[in-house]
Amino acid sequence: YADYVRTTPVFIPWPKRALTGNASAVVMFLCVGALSLAAPRADAELVDGQVVRFQVRDADSGAALYSCVERIRIRDGEVEKKTVYQAPDQSDVMVERVRYDFESLRVNEFVSEHRKQGERIALRRDGEQLLIEYRPRAGVPVQRNDAMRWGPEMRMGKTLHHIIVRRWDDLAAGKPVRFDLLVPSKFDSYRFRLSLESSSGGDDRIFRLEPDSWMLRQFVSPMDFHYD
Repeated sequence: YADYVRTTPVFIPWPKRALTGNASAVVMFLCVGALSLAAPRADAELVDGQVVRFQVRDADSGAALYSCVERIRIRDGEVEKKTVYQAPDQSDVMVERVRYDFESLRVNEFVSEHRKQGERIALRRDGEQLLIEYRPRAGVPVQRNDAMRWGPEMRMGKTLHHIIVRRWDDLAAGKPVRFDLLVPSKFDSYRFRLSLESSSGGDDRIFRLEPDSWMLRQFVSPMDFHYD
């Protein structure tokens, strides 16, 4: 097992031209990233104390963009993850912490900090209400929003592995899975779909995450999840 980072915390709908030296690491994950993930076990989505190591790679060149370590704890039905992303020079680029309910996948708390750019996202759920703070970079004011509510089909990037494992049979049969992907930095959610991109005929699968909207797909490249 390995889980998408984060996805995300956040997948940001952003034009491909945003991939410059100033582009957020989160943007790069969505626009050019491809994750290599180990084969899932439907009977054990997560293990308490598990340490997951994975890489985020450029989908075209295969070059490693980030090496990541994710540490997992499970307490009273709640999953806690801490993920550290390191650049090729082994410097820490981003650190994410998330807590969510294992059964419903509702996110209780999420914090993402970009060490180099100063971007920070903080989210806390209070009942059905989402309290979000966002700072795009160091030295700029923090934006706050408390108008969002957790919807019945809302999901966050950090829970994508669960969706893949729980809907494995449907996905492997070519049936897309659709949900509202929460994007805290935009104070909004967007309809995304997860579908089978290719299969080796054995256990290897590549699942593709992309916007459900044709318009958004013109600006946001897909992200592939490799299970082998």
